[in-house]
Amino acid sequence: AIVTICIVALLAVWLTGILTMVNTVNTSVLNRADELMMLRTVGMAKRSVRRTVLMESVIFVATATLIGCVIGLAGTLWFVLLLGMESEYMMKALWVMLGMLVLTLAVNLLIAAVAARPGLHALNKRMEEGALLQ
Repeated sequence: AIVTICIVALLAVWLTGILTMVNTVNTSVLNRADELMMLRTVGMAKRSVRRTVLMESVIFVATATLIGCVIGLAGTLWFVLLLGMESEYMMKALWVMLGMLVLTLAVNLLIAAVAARPGLHALNKRMEEGALLQ
């Protein structure tokens, strides 16, 4: 029962983090919409704007993921040392943590790519409306 409660709590924290990342990326794009539209006006391709926003979100998410994983790794190591596990189990735990770090980074980078889409869609819609008004 305790393991189930821990898994549910971790999933809730993870989903909250995902929603926060999506909201941060979308807010960043919409706050800089005028700047991004100006870049498009002076000749920057739509694809380049998309790539720029995507890279910004990837850098944001990768940095947040690495900081979170380092803090989680330190907490886990502290917990393992507190329990006084044998070195054999500690090495297995380290390999599992390393695998989780790589998996978490890959999943969060995928989330970053998906998180940039709504903001870019809103930006494209705003650019089309601006073009119609001129």
